[in-house]
Amino acid sequence: MEDIVYSLVKTRVDRDVDFDTQGFKREQVFHALENFFGKDRVLHVATFGTEKAKKAVATAARGLGITDDVSSYLSGLIVNERGFDRTLKDTIYGNKDKGFPINGEFVAEINKYPHYAETALSIEGLISSIGSHASAVYIFNHEYTDINAMMKTSNGLEITQWDYRDSDEMGALKMDMLSVEALDKIRETMNLLIKDDRMEWQGSLKETYRKYLHPDNLDYSTDLWKPTWTNEVLDVFQLDTTVNL
Repeated sequence: MEDIVYSLVKTRVDRDVDFDTQGFKREQVFHALENFFGKDRVLHVATFGTEKAKKAVATAARGLGITDDVSSYLSGLIVNERGFDRTLKDTIYGNKDKGFPINGEFVAEINKYPHYAETALSIEGLISSIGSHASAVYIFNHEYTDINAMMKTSNGLEITQWDYRDSDEMGALKMDMLSVEALDKIRETMNLLIKDDRMEWQGSLKETYRKYLHPDNLDYSTDLWKPTWTNEVLDVFQLDTTVNL
């Protein structure tokens, strides 16, 4: 039996549920999940921040009494490629597999200060902060204490004590409540049109949307799109700049 369970865990594919929600109703949706499943069966997903290369350089400097000017200069020497900083290990020792040479200028500067390099290297990668995932929550079959644990962020938000990888392995179901700005716009459009008697409420949000705004019922003639290229409409779906308009 243990072999079968182990095999299932090893071959398990990632499972989660994604659904879109209006941004300003995100908290309302979360509380609805709590009310439906039970408060002790729903938790926000924990995220953990780590000390990256530049932050480790700054933290080590403060601990060793090295000035901010020095740590700022060293941080500027760390190579950034495509938005990502090289690690301190790759900076100091190079990385043949990735084609990274030793950063001689960085090494020469950091070695002017005793224990600076080794301290920064030991700090890099350490967990230094916790937070909550922007959209994900976990739903549990039973009380979350059966397979997980709860802790709180600095503002009191209840989150898992494990990250999503470990929580997934223990069998929790992740639900991604994706806040979509377009949904806020659609809902506000409906509210305004109903208020101005341009639409008639059909008894439910779903039926009102289906009758007036469902793609199958829209008029796709040139007149529909003309206000976008004449800048009469400044924000259409994700086109909220002059690019492509």
